Amino acid sequence: MRRFVPILVSIALITCLTTGGFAQRASDLGWQRYTGPNGTRDEVPTRLFAGRSGPAEKGIGEEWMTTDGRGRLSIYVLRNSDGYTPRGYLKRFLTDRPSQIDYKRITATFFAVSKVGGNRIFYRRCNFAQNIHCVELAYPKEEKRAWDPIVTRISLSLRPLVSHAQAAGD
Repeated sequence: MRRFVPILVSIALITCLTTGGFAQRASDLGWQRYTGPNGTRDEVPTRLFAGRSGPAEKGIGEEWMTTDGRGRLSIYVLRNSDGYTPRGYLKRFLTDRPSQIDYKRITATFFAVSKVGGNRIFYRRCNFAQNIHCVELAYPKEEKRAWDPIVTRISLSLRPLVSHAQAAGD
């Protein structure tokens, strides 16, 4: 029986990671507040995304990878000098055909889109304030259920930092 214990522990760990075990502990992922350039704020699960991997590919911000490379998180800000609305921005810059998009939500203040590409899910949410504050995630399609609460928390905690001058309308 002792010879089987390490094998059983390994199977349990793999099952936990691939079937949503870390989702059950989403509150236990070491969430910390990230504040980036131009006031983008979000919550980052630092136990899942152990360290920053560099600047964001788009805009001004940061990118993180999981230690095993399964997941990627990017938080960034874009200037909105052309005054895009969420709908106008998607109309201008979303290059995927409608049939390729699995989820799309557009409001007056944000959009969220998601699609499956190969064996990965790609999710993006952008909040529109003075600038455009965005979060992008990519993660394995087969781990969708495990990632759902993590993606939801990251998405819903995305906020611009409003200065006192902006709040006063200056």
